Amino acid sequence: MDNEDINETPAEKLDKELANQVNKEKRIIEIQAAISRSSGPIPPPETLKAYDLVKPGLAGEIFEMAKNQSQHRIEMEKTVIVGDSKRSWAGLIFGFIITLVSIGTGAFLIQQGHDIAGAAFAGTPIVSIVTAFIYGTDKRSQERIKKQKALLEAGVYNNDKDDESD
Repeated sequence: MDNEDINETPAEKLDKELANQVNKEKRIIEIQAAISRSSGPIPPPETLKAYDLVKPGLAGEIFEMAKNQSQHRIEMEKTVIVGDSKRSWAGLIFGFIITLVSIGTGAFLIQQGHDIAGAAFAGTPIVSIVTAFIYGTDKRSQERIKKQKALLEAGVYNNDKDDESD
């Protein structure tokens, strides 16, 4: 113990302990304030200022990187959407061609006296098309029901609007 500790009155010791406690609390608050959270590609302005102090112009580089990343993501999404659209159209066109060829082949076989083979050739694409339409319609309907249930559970969707329009 120091000579100061011995000569201190109980009130002075209490004041010293309180001052230490206040200092500890201030440090905890400062540490908590230093911990920050950000979302998105660009950090908060205080962080950008700190980056610029470390290396002048670094904040501008961060903005450029975020901008370039955003542009890249947009271009990739466009590429995917255009590619999906082209594949969709190609599938429709080839499906149409195959259907026409099958029906034409079936008609030719029926005309040549091969009724069963002709009916099979002509009927198969028709059954396939009807099945695809029914399956696609049912699938879309199920997806709508799932989305509607999710919105109802989230409290976003109001089912009363549908009842009023009927």
